[in-house]
Amino acid sequence: MELRSLDLTKHHALGPVPLASTAAHEEVYVFDIATFKPCFGSTLEAAFAEHLAAWAHRKPCYLTSSRGYHHIIQVVPKSVRQAVRAIFANGGADVWCDDICQSRASHVFDDSVLAFVSGVARHSAFPEKRLPVLEAGPGTLSLDLAGHGASRGQRERYESWNQTNHEMTRFVREFSERFPAHRIYWEDATRLVISHADASARSIADHLRKTHPDGRLLAYFASASTRGYAAGLSDALQARDMLARAENISDISQFLAYETQRDDDHAPAAIARPMRSKEMVYV
Repeated sequence: MELRSLDLTKHHALGPVPLASTAAHEEVYVFDIATFKPCFGSTLEAAFAEHLAAWAHRKPCYLTSSRGYHHIIQVVPKSVRQAVRAIFANGGADVWCDDICQSRASHVFDDSVLAFVSGVARHSAFPEKRLPVLEAGPGTLSLDLAGHGASRGQRERYESWNQTNHEMTRFVREFSERFPAHRIYWEDATRLVISHADASARSIADHLRKTHPDGRLLAYFASASTRGYAAGLSDALQARDMLARAENISDISQFLAYETQRDDDHAPAAIARPMRSKEMVYV
């Protein structure tokens, strides 16, 4: 299959941010791991992982996720984890480099929140759930009512069951009414993520600003993430930055193909180009 050129019109940048490159600024890439789905429970496809790692060796790249690092290492192979500059786990509460936690900001959840969420997990009426259902991290609570160990088939059965029973909708409404100081959102059809309303991905942007003070942030996030743990990221961006929505590996593959070709077109002729277009067919 031939490479398709990237059609940026189907990805919506948030805010008045330019899509064109600015040569005066180092470009820094931030990828939301949720855009790699469906992947949790399985490792990234080798071809895509190789493509992503190759790009991370060219340009400073970072990964982010609302998930804990123990989930991330099940999805992101070591070649990619070593190639990126850092990985932000638990909604930005953890910063990891080379599988070592460099920093952690803990956001304590009140006992009343934990008791309420635990009660929902215990009393869910879905008969096939796979434990554990609730996981608590330093920045987020993750409630997967199919079970964090559920297979894709079990998740699909929960999704079908929930369409009739509306369990997640009732829980989201009741939680939002009881705990307005917290944010709750659907990350996918079976999983809800809870965080403090004042804890956001601004910490990710702040970290990157310190590391790359003259950098231009190019961030690719799933829509669910921009409504949830990454909701504050757009407010932290500057005019030269870009936040684009991407929903799956195909979108990210197209972004990478476009950026690789753009980088090749602007590279001096004497610089070796390790990847050519025929090698980058992952869409």
